[in-house]
Amino acid sequence: MSNQRPIFNENAGLFGKANRVVMNGIMDTVDTVNQYHAGLVAAQQLLLEQRQSLRHFLAKLDTATSLGAGSYRWTYTGKPAVITLVGAEFVNDTADNFTEAINLREFFNGSNPVDGMNPTAPQVSIGAVGSSYVGSNVWSTTDLEALVIMYVTTKKNGDSVYFFDRPNPTRCFEPAFEGGGE
Repeated sequence: MSNQRPIFNENAGLFGKANRVVMNGIMDTVDTVNQYHAGLVAAQQLLLEQRQSLRHFLAKLDTATSLGAGSYRWTYTGKPAVITLVGAEFVNDTADNFTEAINLREFFNGSNPVDGMNPTAPQVSIGAVGSSYVGSNVWSTTDLEALVIMYVTTKKNGDSVYFFDRPNPTRCFEPAFEGGGE
């Protein structure tokens, strides 16, 4: 058995009357693909791995923007941080500054339930992660005090998505005293 590379020297009516230049070009392409097949497979595998990979870093949340009254959902802005002996310092690298990060705990929140609970029985007030209760059912949305592990992945269109998973602060209200009693 022999493995010969055909050389086309004349028009023989092959493949829709492709001439010798076209046929020799096809054979050269086949040879190149065969020669670099392992590299092509490795490159394709790396692309698939990168598309599915998650990257994570420590981040400080700065502000929260409500996605609508009663939705119990916010988007967050912030920046990367590092832990030091005295607390946290912020990284002076704007590449990982983020806007519109989402909290996975809030993903399915609506008016009811909120992270698996009914916010009206008992009556509770829920704030954005890192917010402080101001009063009268109002939470701060600036100068948040929260460090989170921020994850980054890629959407199908190639844009980055930042997300984390952390419970929201909750304030319970005392039920009104019903009935008499001593």
